[in-house]
Amino acid sequence: MTYSSIAKGILYGVYHLGDEPRKLKEDDFRKVRRLFFPDHMEKETELVHAVKGVADIHNVMPSELAIAWLLHQAGVTSAIWYAEHRAFAAKYKGGRHPVGRRPNPSFG
Repeated sequence: MTYSSIAKGILYGVYHLGDEPRKLKEDDFRKVRRLFFPDHMEKETELVHAVKGVADIHNVMPSELAIAWLLHQAGVTSAIWYAEHRAFAAKYKGGRHPVGRRPNPSFG
């Protein structure tokens, strides 16, 4: 089982992608997390853009791709993640995944 499967929102893309990436509020617990330190955020940018590129090819969200990849790793049987939007969570009701139950890790 994995915890924080989309890296506290990093792999969702909202902190790196788009014209105006989301900024953390002053009272957000993630502000003290290493993943959200400015130098880390800068280093993550290339990875987040690469994940977005592959996700676009497969017509899924970056977070969906990240979860699909995790679920295909040896020993991983489930992934804990948080869906901010009900429509996103509804896609997974009953264990369904838009990329497939056991996606090919190379997606090739």
